[in-house]
Amino acid sequence: MKAMPRGSDAVVIDLEDAVSRSRKADARKVTGQFLETVERQELGPSLWVRINAAYRSGDSLDEDLKAALRPSLDGLVLPKLNSTADVEALAAALASYPRESMPALIGMVETAAGVQNISQLAQTGLLSGILMGEQDLSADLGLALDFDGSLLEPLRLQAVVACAAAGLPGPIGSPQLIIHDAEELRRSSRRLGALGFSGRAVIHPEQIAVVNESFLPSSDEVQQARKMVDEFQAFDESGRGVHADQQDRMIDVAVVRRARRTLARADRPARHE
Repeated sequence: MKAMPRGSDAVVIDLEDAVSRSRKADARKVTGQFLETVERQELGPSLWVRINAAYRSGDSLDEDLKAALRPSLDGLVLPKLNSTADVEALAAALASYPRESMPALIGMVETAAGVQNISQLAQTGLLSGILMGEQDLSADLGLALDFDGSLLEPLRLQAVVACAAAGLPGPIGSPQLIIHDAEELRRSSRRLGALGFSGRAVIHPEQIAVVNESFLPSSDEVQQARKMVDEFQAFDESGRGVHADQQDRMIDVAVVRRARRTLARADRPARHE
């Protein structure tokens, strides 16, 4: 798999939209064989499978789970979630498969119903994250093809609020479909980071390095954040608390909280190269 050594945090094997209906059985077979034979220590990124959106249709879901549930699997990506009933149906189906541990679940919000219910989805306690599927969502809403994302920005913020309220990491952004436009990828990824997204999916290995760089704070941002935290701690210990820094900016608990988040992003474990 070409994405494995390229520095991604996770690799997702797609059984859904990337596979034609006539090839679903073949895709499941190949996926099961790969997951059965791969040695987990050989992998850098975590390993996920995106199953088909068939949470209450029986056979399709059962066949997907039979292919995906192997010891090397880290989690499942659940496409086109409409309501908490979808997540609960999937969790119930998983309960019938004996495993040492249940796979993590990331829910994709890519329908109007999913957006409408995004807060409830995030609050189920069953999902470890939310991934926005903006191409399907745009089609469901009847939006024009929107390469800069401006039409979807209010819905992105809705996802950020839902994740924050549920104690989940910031949502994962939808991939950029134009593969070889690094500048637009960098611009739009930085915008997602500024909105509170924790990362972004990609569709080509060439995009990984740009996205990784875009979601990490710059050295100047890290330096400023560390200075804010140190200064606030010194002032707080002296009993003075809120203060103005040398640039006459007010530094209080909220500002320092944001600075600590910047430092936490900078201290993420190194990605596997």
